[in-house]
Amino acid sequence: MNESLIIIILFIKNRTVKYYEIWDEENMDKPRIEYIDVAKGIGIILIILGHLNYLSNPFFVISNSIKIVIFYIISGFLISIKGTINIKKTLRSLSFPYLIFSSIAIMFDLIYAVLGHDSILSVFLNDILLTIICRGISTLWFLPSLLFSELLLYFTYKRKILNKVFIIILPLILIATNMLIKIDDSGIVNSIIITILKTITAFWFLLIGYIVLPYFINSNRNSIICLIIGFISLFLAYFNKGVDFNVFNLGNYPVIFFFSGTFLSLSIIIGMKKICNTFTPHVLKWCGEHSLFLMVTHLPLPIALIINIIFSKIYHFNTVNMYYYIEWIIKLIILLIIEYFILRVWRVITKDKKINSIIRF
Repeated sequence: MNESLIIIILFIKNRTVKYYEIWDEENMDKPRIEYIDVAKGIGIILIILGHLNYLSNPFFVISNSIKIVIFYIISGFLISIKGTINIKKTLRSLSFPYLIFSSIAIMFDLIYAVLGHDSILSVFLNDILLTIICRGISTLWFLPSLLFSELLLYFTYKRKILNKVFIIILPLILIATNMLIKIDDSGIVNSIIITILKTITAFWFLLIGYIVLPYFINSNRNSIICLIIGFISLFLAYFNKGVDFNVFNLGNYPVIFFFSGTFLSLSIIIGMKKICNTFTPHVLKWCGEHSLFLMVTHLPLPIALIINIIFSKIYHFNTVNMYYYIEWIIKLIILLIIEYFILRVWRVITKDKKINSIIRF
């Protein structure tokens, strides 16, 4: 149904409706893209599993190249669908949860300081500093990295040639920086440098989602090619150990990080589009719909930490085996159940308020 037909129907019903009231996303919730939510669900589950894991294993190593990257690529892809960036909405939808949950994280850190007999003032000042310089507490660093990278894209998304130059040049600069300069995650200067490098990397993956993903996803032949490359990337990612994007460690082979991170993420998104044409993985969809909430709560609150402590008291594995993976999945299920009820409490607390309408929850 096209735009003119909708307006005609509304006119026949004697309703006075302005054009922007129908199409402006600020005034009307647009339908969600199901396969995008499912792909985001996979991404956030990989992140949570990483924080429930304490033994290195193949699944963990491979997931390190995907779990953050996929969110940047999806963000770039959604911008390409909209055709524009609402800078005001971007600022408030990412800065508000950053400030709100940073405050909550600081409160929990102060509680830890009291229980551990640490310096309350020192912990408080350190958390305030991390928040101000956008290094972030726990997983909250993701929000400013996404915010600043989207702001960069806002100034370049109409410059097609410049963006293509960035796609070629930026990985070379970032790979060289990661290989030649080892930045210790300590001190204000190093923390700011890490934040800048992560933002530039996030910007590059946004460009991949903005320019490259539409090329693959809108063609069946190109989609198949991407899936094949993604399958090869799966094996390459296993050899790139030591990836920790939080501290800008791109692994032993940074080239593989960019290659595998890109094509594994693209393959997941394309694969979920094909799967969702047949059936809907509802759990993944729910996780994707609330991925930001899960991101800012599962570790800062700290749900994952408590679950890990409880299970370590029951039994601590020294080697990876089938039972370790079973425990891993059980911990994930418990965490998601807890998150479900926390989200319901959040909805009750913020009921009839504007908070939920201005942040990406």
